[in-house]
Amino acid sequence: MKIKIITPEDYKRNAPKLALVSLSRHSGRIGFNVRAIELLALREGSKIAIIQDQESPSDWYLATHTEGFHIRRNGDTLAAFNKYAVIDLMDALNLDNKSIQVPISAHPVVEDGIILHL
Repeated sequence: MKIKIITPEDYKRNAPKLALVSLSRHSGRIGFNVRAIELLALREGSKIAIIQDQESPSDWYLATHTEGFHIRRNGDTLAAFNKYAVIDLMDALNLDNKSIQVPISAHPVVEDGIILHL
């Protein structure tokens, strides 16, 4: 037999390893975890744009942009809110989920001078 003692230390919250954006159809919340906030250099008052590649409609990106959605404090994290944008995005990706978390690549691409995060 090989035993393992389970202690409260086993369940301490660790910082997330992946940058994630969470989308909620119900609330229209576009939420960012700590890693995503760091990766995208977001702060309260920033703006985030959701960008679709018109030549490849299933390819979507995030970018900080002056014409984006306002980022605001949401509990202990940051989020933007727009129900219709979330619904359009999830429908375009054929996602029937009520909510979903999507990883954000640490390797952005640059197009037309805009840093796009996958």
